[in-house]
Amino acid sequence: MTSLILDNSKIGEEAFELIWENTNDAIFLIGQDGAILHANPTFTDILMKKLLDSFRISGGVKYI
Repeated sequence: MTSLILDNSKIGEEAFELIWENTNDAIFLIGQDGAILHANPTFTDILMKKLLDSFRISGGVKYI
């Protein structure tokens, strides 16, 4: 009889990584100082879209 031993911590890491990279939800970690420490790709996509939208609405860069 063959025994199959699974490393649960490795499976957990892989599952977490799959969710982190592929979810449509924005996930991020914030430090105690309020700085964003780590963000998944969806968070970055949403943030960049919001920044670009607000940049377009404001009329872009104005030089003084």
